[in-house]
Amino acid sequence: MRGTGGFEPLGVSRTIALAPSIHVTSDTIPLEDGECVLTFDDGPSIPGTEEILDALWLEQVKATFFVVGYRAKKVPHLVRRAFNEGHVIGTHTDIHRMLPDLPISEQVREVEQGFTSIASVLPNGAMAPYFRFPFLRDTAELRAYLLKCGIMIWDADFAASDCRGVSIDDLVDRAMAGLQRLGRGVLLLHDVQPVTALALPILLREMKRCEFRIAHVVPRVDSQDR
Repeated sequence: MRGTGGFEPLGVSRTIALAPSIHVTSDTIPLEDGECVLTFDDGPSIPGTEEILDALWLEQVKATFFVVGYRAKKVPHLVRRAFNEGHVIGTHTDIHRMLPDLPISEQVREVEQGFTSIASVLPNGAMAPYFRFPFLRDTAELRAYLLKCGIMIWDADFAASDCRGVSIDDLVDRAMAGLQRLGRGVLLLHDVQPVTALALPILLREMKRCEFRIAHVVPRVDSQDR
């Protein structure tokens, strides 16, 4: 797809459909060299998510959003916009607690309430069976529970450390350094961070300049899993 005035969006190189019963890293999804999966945690947020969606729309790029339940209920229109524009909506618990500090019953309750909160703002069946642990801190018990329930657990291969007060240039440099070091992988960003919204258009242009490509990972339907 070519934009106006000769602008060529980065776009999506290909869509990869995966069964949910795997633990997602670049070692478990069939990424080719030069492919990156964009993921955003902790949202939705105002400001932040809307500007990030604008940047993704301009470049015709798809991403996966790991949404916090209580935030989704505050600004449900942003979750619905992300879904309607073709992004995948996963979950990131209900209030983003440090799960290893909780008994397993509360861990499960936090995850299940997150599912319920996010499902309540989306059309039936729209939420993907995708989950990412807050702070990437898991427990063996909860991991086993999620996999038993058919929930795909997502890690990340590299991050831009956009939660730590970095500048726009530093964020772009860190993301590109991780991508160039590994050659492919899952990038972790946060749509609640204002710097991320400002840096994303620059990062996407830099990825395009360096000939990296965006892969979009979606859930496989039941008929494909059999």
